Amino acid sequence: MEVDSQQQMTKNQRKIKQYSSLFRVMQRQNVVDPILLWYTVSPVRKEKLEQWCKEYGVSCEVLCKHDF
Repeated sequence: MEVDSQQQMTKNQRKIKQYSSLFRVMQRQNVVDPILLWYTVSPVRKEKLEQWCKEYGVSCEVLCKHDF
């Protein structure tokens, strides 16, 4: 789980890339399919995080404070 409130988006993108490598290792070891859960404060940031996760092949769910 990641909580994003003030992190620079370039750092978030790097994290997603790292999660992509980790998730591939976990999938090869037949670990349950991992899902990255994000919580963020802005719908714009939510869209960008979802876009990067899709681009890097990371299963995710991105929640925004406006979703609650």
